[in-house]
Amino acid sequence: MKIDLPGGNWAELKDPDELTGADQDTYYDQYDAIMAKLDQVLFNQTKPSKSEEKIMSALDDLKAQVEMNTNLEQSGIQLIQGIARELEEANNSGDNAAIQVLTQQLQSSAAALSAAIAANTEVTPVT
Repeated sequence: MKIDLPGGNWAELKDPDELTGADQDTYYDQYDAIMAKLDQVLFNQTKPSKSEEKIMSALDDLKAQVEMNTNLEQSGIQLIQGIARELEEANNSGDNAAIQVLTQQLQSSAAALSAAIAANTEVTPVT
């Protein structure tokens, strides 16, 4: 088979089965080298780069933090709703002792929540 090359040149290509001896050895050596390079290219295309691995790790960390924050927020909401419900029940029944206990619970919860927020909040200097 004759193929045209740039600059008016041409080359005669033979089928690998038509090659003999050293020509056939050279052909298969070159074929193996090309296939090895192709395997490496394909491997590199499927393997994430170092920067992609860093980004994915940071994204996983961020997802975990968002999930933790959401769970904490939901716990806080449930706590406040429960105390509000108990306070309303105590108020409707005229139970002043229960109202005092719930008031102390609410103050304690508010102090704990405030401390947790302060402990996990980065202070940004005002400029």
